[in-house]
Amino acid sequence: MDAKDRLLLAYLQRNARSTAVELAGRLGLSRSSVQARIARLERTGVISGYTVILRQKPSHETLRSWLLVTMEKDGDSAQLLARMREIPGIGAIYLLTGELDFMVEAVAATPLAIDDVRKEVAHLPGIADIRTHLVLRASLPDPAVSLSMVARFDEEEADEIGT
Repeated sequence: MDAKDRLLLAYLQRNARSTAVELAGRLGLSRSSVQARIARLERTGVISGYTVILRQKPSHETLRSWLLVTMEKDGDSAQLLARMREIPGIGAIYLLTGELDFMVEAVAATPLAIDDVRKEVAHLPGIADIRTHLVLRASLPDPAVSLSMVARFDEEEADEIGT
């Protein structure tokens, strides 16, 4: 995979409905070259599928928080991950290295509802500690979109390949 492939992927992440002609213009390639690259990326599994992302209606009542979770030393991270996915209000879950084991996104309408999500996570077997940080402001293009749905690419890389 070269720099043009990475830039192509970034454009597709932003808008997978872009036409091959539009992408070709942005990349400085022919339409057939873009189509061949997309086919190769699909065939090799780099692109594993396409999806629809539904935007949440922006609401001043939607609160987001980060739960910083530490497991017990003998905890099973795969089991905890599966159990956390079942809790309503849990968005993205990141397994980490270092002193924290998970960073968990929780979304709810009120601080008390965030606390309910936090309590559900805290009561899972294998959780040693949990710290909660309420997000005051997000600097995302659309703060109603989960961090796990946001794709960015390095503009410098685009400059390096001459687009």
